[in-house]
Amino acid sequence: MATSRVVTATLLAALVGACTSAASTGPDASPPAAATSGAETATPAPDVALPTPIPLPVTPTSRLRIGLERDPSSLDPAIVTDDAGLMVVDAVFDSLTRMSDDLTEVEPAAATSWEVSSDGLVWTFHLREDAEWHDGLPVTARQFARAFTHVATNAGGAEPFNAHLLSPIVGWEASQASGVDLAGVRVLSPRTLEVTLVSPRGDLPAMLSHPALAPRRLGPGPPDRPVGNGPFRMDDPWAHNQFIRLSAVDTHHDAPRVAEVVFQIYAGTGSATRQVADFRAGVLDVAQVPPLELEEVRAEFGVAEDGYSGPGVLEGVTDEVYWIGFNTTQPPFDDPAIRLGISQLLDRDMVIEQYTASSRSRATGIVPGGIPGSDAIDCAPCRHDPLNAALLLDDLASRVDGPVRVLTVEGVTNRAIADTLAAALRRTAGVPVVVESPPLGEWLARVRGPSLQVFRSGWEASWPAMGGVLAPSFHSANVGGDNLVRLADPTVDEAIEAAQATVGPDATPLWQDVEQQVADLAAVAPVFWYRLNVVVADDVEGFTMAPTGAVDLSRVVVSSD
Repeated sequence: MATSRVVTATLLAALVGACTSAASTGPDASPPAAATSGAETATPAPDVALPTPIPLPVTPTSRLRIGLERDPSSLDPAIVTDDAGLMVVDAVFDSLTRMSDDLTEVEPAAATSWEVSSDGLVWTFHLREDAEWHDGLPVTARQFARAFTHVATNAGGAEPFNAHLLSPIVGWEASQASGVDLAGVRVLSPRTLEVTLVSPRGDLPAMLSHPALAPRRLGPGPPDRPVGNGPFRMDDPWAHNQFIRLSAVDTHHDAPRVAEVVFQIYAGTGSATRQVADFRAGVLDVAQVPPLELEEVRAEFGVAEDGYSGPGVLEGVTDEVYWIGFNTTQPPFDDPAIRLGISQLLDRDMVIEQYTASSRSRATGIVPGGIPGSDAIDCAPCRHDPLNAALLLDDLASRVDGPVRVLTVEGVTNRAIADTLAAALRRTAGVPVVVESPPLGEWLARVRGPSLQVFRSGWEASWPAMGGVLAPSFHSANVGGDNLVRLADPTVDEAIEAAQATVGPDATPLWQDVEQQVADLAAVAPVFWYRLNVVVADDVEGFTMAPTGAVDLSRVVVSSD
């Protein structure tokens, strides 16, 4: 297994969130609705000239309007990392595969089929014979090979947040080091791509569903109006901090049911509050809901029965978990009993109610509940058990030299959770505790330092499977990379490798065994799982948001009733 060279975007996403707000502008905007009382003052959007909309032969009810919390960081698939950019890129581009809405199946996208060799090392993907870019040029295997090398070599010098997706492929380390083509990717024919792995990976098709691994042409097009191969195209340039308009590609293999999608961008503070106000005014069909407004929005618009399919409020658990980590190489935190004792001090129900306005779900496992196969273990470090914690921490005061240091990231919620844990630790074990909450940049530097003890962290699945959480975070090959707890357990490593080598549903119990082993070692203290917290209008049909936040927009219908 290859070691990640940086903290990946999945970790950054788990650490940082932004709520932005701006007055609504764009092709369908109404005057901005009044913000909820007590909301932060909106920051005006930058003065960006609106492009002239291209007239389309559609009715207003064939248009889907979605709120984005901020301007995407990029629409280049190779470097996109934020939720806003991923949703747009996923609509404009097709990767080789895509995941089903419930993440249980890998489905064809640009590839119609694939097979793996008997030793699990060589995968062959067959592309659609009639696949085209939006300008009519054919989609080829060579364009996927070019894209994989571009991502593996850090996308022309960009931060390598998506490069880890290709780390199982032969030649990845050489590509990282010297920018050469990925040796393990071969073009067998214009529509056939071969991928050779260092070791068997049964979850490779799921990994290749990521939007970052879309095909790449020699001339990828202007950054504000990329040419893609997905079910929607960009007829207008991206109007930064205002809107992004997409139109349906009728010739796509999964032709959309809605003629147009408009992503309304909310640039500034209080984004979700503005979105809900505009949702009520009929400006949006899909909006994010801020924690303090969830109860009111639930009462007004109802709650989706399954948590993921509209209309109503979507409250399904996502693929992201918030946890407290321990430096397992630093005494006395190298003792699983000490780690378990600290884990069981934290009252998660209180934390969720008081610090997140009940907008999160209590973690009952290390793998977040939105991932298939999760929530199936006995997670002792997930429980609040102050009596057992007192027994386990009885001699902690004699085993620490100086205060216990808790490192978190700046932010009101992060600080409150760390202070709560620190107070419980002082009260129970009688030890001094220092909480430090530096900005993200400083946290990133210090979280790898030798003096690290207890720290706030978390994970958003690198790919939509249990292995996308457990392998990066706990395999010893990733110590110095994404394995911030420095866990180096040969039994865990062996279990991860066995699970990775297994194809299909037989892998699930193996991954559950990995999760149980990590939980028994109390390497992390899971606190809560994130929820979608999105509201969908009642005239929108077929809108299903996966735990990853992905939506197959080609299946959405906006009713004319």
